[in-house]
This record gives sequence, C-alpha cells and structure tokens, in this order.
Amino acid sequence: MIVQGKVTVRQESENYVSLQWSSDLISDMVSDSVVAMILNISREGPKVMPVAEASTTEEDAENMEQKVIYALFASLFDDVKVGEEGKLVVTVDGKVVRLDRNNGEV
Repeated sequence: MIVQGKVTVRQESENYVSLQWSSDLISDMVSDSVVAMILNISREGPKVMPVAEASTTEEDAENMEQKVIYALFASLFDDVKVGEEGKLVVTVDGKVVRLDRNNGEV
C-alpha cells in the first residue's frame, strides 16, 4: 500500500510491517503518522475499517483525502479540529495554528 504517494507499507507477515520512503520533510511526517497509527492499532485493537480501493466519484476521493489528512494530523497532535472552510485547526502547547489544506497556507 502506498500512503499519500510518499510511503510504501508492506505487511511482510502477520506480525511484521515494513515501511519505505525517500527522506524529505513531507515523507518523514507521513511515515511518522503511519508508524503512530500502526502502534495505536496494535495497542487498542482494530478500529480501522477497510475501504474500497477505487472511489466511485471525485467527491468521494476528496472526502477520503480529507479524512486521511485529518487522521495523520490527529496521530501527531492531540488537539486537531476541522474549522471554517475545511481548515484544520491544530493546538500545540497552547498555540493555535490554522492550516488551509488547499493552498498550504498556515
């Protein structure tokens, strides 16, 4: 499976998963999030439901992308909310950051 076009995840056996990526800022963030999600799954049991490989519409694909981005941020930061116009609102150490996922503006 390839996550966000950056990180390749392979299940080598029932208890072994390997990750492969080229190191850059975004790929490192995605790989950190994947590791955090895998560790949470192994501790808390399965809460992730399988999704069909191909989305039926462009709107479905965009909704899935939004959910993945939210999940990645939520795995890195405790306080993540979706604000106005779909902007992510992240609070870290009392500081609030708004991220516009459409243009990357912070």
